[in-house]
Amino acid sequence: MPRLVLALSLLTLAMSCGPSPEVEAINALTGVAATGQPLYATNCQTCHGADGKSGTTMRNVAATAKSNPTRLISIVVIGGFSMPSFSGRLSNQEVADILAHAKSL
Repeated sequence: MPRLVLALSLLTLAMSCGPSPEVEAINALTGVAATGQPLYATNCQTCHGADGKSGTTMRNVAATAKSNPTRLISIVVIGGFSMPSFSGRLSNQEVADILAHAKSL
């Protein structure tokens, strides 16, 4: 439980300081939903579901992609809760493509 509290505190602190340069760089990119679909299937679908709404965690990733994409990008980059950081595992363009796919769900 203390680890969860620490993780939530760090995530809240990071998010309250504004987006990181990496998040801002991703936000500036134009993602391609068709390119993001197989990346989403490989990296996201197991936990978030094929529809972005029926997974085991963050059930409404599709709605978050549409309503607050910066928050979703930050979570992908930083990690949080039970989600690992994808910084260094996915390129900025791949994250933008996944986001575009999630917005299309």
